[in-house]
Amino acid sequence: MKEKIYIDFDGTLYNSDKFYTDFLEIYANYNISKDIVENEMAKLFATNHLFNPTLLSKHLCQKYHLPKTITQKVEELYHIPNLYVDVLEGLELIKQTNKYEINILTYGQLDHQTKKIKFSKAMPYINNIIVTSNSKIGLKEIDYQNSIFIDNNPNQIEQLVKYGVKKIFRIRRATDKYSTQKVSNNIKEYPDFLTLVKKELI
Repeated sequence: MKEKIYIDFDGTLYNSDKFYTDFLEIYANYNISKDIVENEMAKLFATNHLFNPTLLSKHLCQKYHLPKTITQKVEELYHIPNLYVDVLEGLELIKQTNKYEINILTYGQLDHQTKKIKFSKAMPYINNIIVTSNSKIGLKEIDYQNSIFIDNNPNQIEQLVKYGVKKIFRIRRATDKYSTQKVSNNIKEYPDFLTLVKKELI
C-alpha cells in the first residue's frame, strides 16, 4: 500500500500572492485601490472570511458601475498556473518512486481552491483534493498517524503537531509571508519543495 502524502497548496506549491496581486491590478486599472477592494472584501466575507474572487468581482462591478467584462478577466487569472518553479519536477520525482499517493489538503473557499488546482498543471500527479473551510484537523478521511504532511503555514503545522502527527515537513520559502515565523524545533524545514522531495522522499 502506498504511503499517503497530504500537501498544502497555497504558499507551498502555488504562489497565491501572485494571484492576489494580479487580481488587485485588474481593479487598479479602473482606479479601484487595494484599500477599497479589501474594505469591500471584509464586508462581503465577514461571516466566513473565505476569499472568493468571482463573487467579489461581481460585487465590485455592481457597486462601482464597472464593466462586467472585468469578471471574465478575473476568471482568466485561474488559467495562469502560478506553481513555484520547483514544484512540477518535485511531483514528477515523487510519482516515479511509485511509493506515495499525492493528495492536496487545502484551506479556503471550495470553488476558488478547486479552480486554482485544476488549472495549475499539477493535476496529473494528484490523487485526491480535500478542500476544508474550517480546520485541517480531525477530518475522517485522513489517517493522520500514518501519513506525511507538507505545509508552509506555521499555524497549520503547530495544529498538526498538537494533534499528534509525527511526519510533518515545512516549506519555508524566502519570499513566503510566514518565513520569519518559527515552528516546533523537531519540524524539518526546506527552502523549496524540490529540495524537500530529494532529501526526504526519494
